[in-house]
Amino acid sequence: MEKSVLLTDEFKLIGPSNRERYNRSAVTFSCHLSPEISAVDLEIRWFKETDCVCVYKNSKVTEGRGYEGRVSLFTQELERGNVSLQLRNCTESDDGYYLCQVTDGDRTEEITVEMIDQTTSLPNTALRTKLHTFRLKVEE
Repeated sequence: MEKSVLLTDEFKLIGPSNRERYNRSAVTFSCHLSPEISAVDLEIRWFKETDCVCVYKNSKVTEGRGYEGRVSLFTQELERGNVSLQLRNCTESDDGYYLCQVTDGDRTEEITVEMIDQTTSLPNTALRTKLHTFRLKVEE
């Protein structure tokens, strides 16, 4: 049986530079599509380990349990491929790995960003890209 691959606009997810410092009052997980294409019609999901932080689907943003009022996407910048997540009022329990997952039909692109406390005495954190994976589903 011949396999056909569904190809849509090719894009990659680009995360923050190796180490960026942030204040805990508002951390932005920088993430954008490359090339700069619109993400308005795509599905965007952010997870912290296994917890759903935020979902954008059908032009609607849904905040995950425990993140209500603390997370937001830059919906006005989706047209330019900005799928970054902002997390406000961070605590130590917010440290860890965050997965951004962008889906276009059967194609999913993922990137994982780690938020770590740089020192115990300063309220700064660092974000770094941990993992970059690409998956393409194939129909048979």
